[in-house]
Amino acid sequence: MEIDGYNISIVGIHPVSEKVNLIAKLGIFAYDIDTEFNNTDGRFSPSIELGLIYSFAEFIDLKLGYTSYRGLKEIKPEMFAIGINYLF
Repeated sequence: MEIDGYNISIVGIHPVSEKVNLIAKLGIFAYDIDTEFNNTDGRFSPSIELGLIYSFAEFIDLKLGYTSYRGLKEIKPEMFAIGINYLF
């Protein structure tokens, strides 16, 4: 199975403290799915991400997040992610 697509989101950031921000993304995931038995083209699904950004230093942030792609009939993709942002 192969899934190709892209996501377009609106991002909201809410400061909780000087070093902590909450993040929320709402978007649309456009995708195609190719399987051994079936090919589907041009589908759309809503995407939701909720997360937390912690600022270690002026230019370095730690980001924790959970993303879910809703409405996909074939599979139910979800993702937990951790990352480091370097701002320049």
